[in-house]
Amino acid sequence: MINISRLLYCYLHHVLPACEKELAGWRRRAWAIPEPRLRLQALSSLDKKKFHCQGGAVFAVLPGPIHHDLLRFIVALQTISDYLDNLCDRSRVIEARAFALLHEAMLDAVQPPQSSAPLPRPPGYYYRLYPWQDDGGYLADLVATCREAVGRMAQYDAVAADIIKLVELYRDLQVKKHIEVEERVPQLTSWFHHHLHAGKEDRLGVGVEQWRPLKALAGAGLYWQEFAAAAGSTLGVFALAQAALLPGSADITKDSLLALYFPWICGLHILLDYLIDLSEDKEGGDLNFVSIYRDIAQAGERLQLFFTEARRRLKQQDLPAMHALVLYGLPAMYLSDPKVVKQKQVKTAQHILNTGGFWTWFLYLLCRQWRKSRYNRYT
Repeated sequence: MINISRLLYCYLHHVLPACEKELAGWRRRAWAIPEPRLRLQALSSLDKKKFHCQGGAVFAVLPGPIHHDLLRFIVALQTISDYLDNLCDRSRVIEARAFALLHEAMLDAVQPPQSSAPLPRPPGYYYRLYPWQDDGGYLADLVATCREAVGRMAQYDAVAADIIKLVELYRDLQVKKHIEVEERVPQLTSWFHHHLHAGKEDRLGVGVEQWRPLKALAGAGLYWQEFAAAAGSTLGVFALAQAALLPGSADITKDSLLALYFPWICGLHILLDYLIDLSEDKEGGDLNFVSIYRDIAQAGERLQLFFTEARRRLKQQDLPAMHALVLYGLPAMYLSDPKVVKQKQVKTAQHILNTGGFWTWFLYLLCRQWRKSRYNRYT
């Protein structure tokens, strides 16, 4: 636990200021976007969702000096994610092909240096099916920054295939949750069952290869919304990217990381995000994965399950203490949000803080103070 204290000090005093500098650079770049509606969404995502980058930046806490390539990758990829989420949310577009093409930017961003993909893409490529297109090269610059960073990660080839798979799942989720309202749940449930049963022979006796982390989930009793939630997190991508920089074999470490992050830490991450947005999403008529549960008590039980399963796997694996900081920090960060105070039903789920014990409560109190600090003035 002493290691967590040291990591936390490094994160607060070194990584967060560096993250703020990266965000400031992208904010200046976003102001130069010619199309006003794209500029508005780029700036909005940077200002209102900057805590996503701040949270992801914890993976840049490594022994020794800050690894700036990893931090640039995290901030740029998360900025792509948040910007595209705004573009899908804040327009009247409900065309699946348009959303899929926008999210090709994320897939391009994580391609290994020797990829056969025709990169960089022509100007405006990602916006071809979107009503507004002139971003002045903003999205392409974000993609290029990610690719430059991964090109300097010595073991990136060992984790690239799994990172690409995680981004593909993220893309599929974003497409399906933004189409016609009445189609969203049927598409998401069908998608879940397709992945859960992949690897079994179909009626013609043809087998479909199943991604390794999914093979262990057949008896886990996951609900479709929990699979979708796990797919919506970028934390697994950042954990694997970090492994590409650490001493040792990323080819061995990646399986331990995937068993920890997908679906457990990733699912916990996004379910907590939906939990604190319950009232907001109800008012806006938006799909909320936590609202799918029978009631808030069941939601709390499932959140606790995700936390305890992640903690069990963390104790079984020989992984850096930084991953404990991620696990204990997630409930602390989300349940310290001012939104929780205004929602009595959400407050009942705070027993997860007790499950986390000392470190979760300590981080919870720290997060409450941090939200008032200069790092949070844009959120």
